[in-house]
Amino acid sequence: MDTPQPTVDLTALDLPTLVQWYIDLRNYKSELKRSIEPAIAQTDDKMEAIEKEFHKRLLQSGGTSVKTDKGTISRVQKTKYLLTDSFAFRQWLVANAEIGSQLVSGITQGEVKAYLESGGQLPDGLTVDNFFDISVRRT
Repeated sequence: MDTPQPTVDLTALDLPTLVQWYIDLRNYKSELKRSIEPAIAQTDDKMEAIEKEFHKRLLQSGGTSVKTDKGTISRVQKTKYLLTDSFAFRQWLVANAEIGSQLVSGITQGEVKAYLESGGQLPDGLTVDNFFDISVRRT
């Protein structure tokens, strides 16, 4: 399929032609995505392997970051709040309506973090996942 030219005067085209062109573009876009998915998966796998090596080397060095002339690698602790039991969480919201109202959108990461930092206890149905992530920044 040929790449459509973006510099066409759209006002000069009739509606059926525009509809067909749009459908062709949508199909072309889907084909592009499908064709690149294997390359993206391979790249993700390679990046994950390198991140594991970064973790290993940072643990061996006892540090949390290393600066090189190409960039800085940092091992950053992150926290996620995960819904593990939606029924228990809904029951907690009902039983703690005055507190639950602070969690306006339910379980957004920021709202749960703010609630816990203000002295609240982890609501029923939620768990905490603490993990380390690698951050790589160019110099």
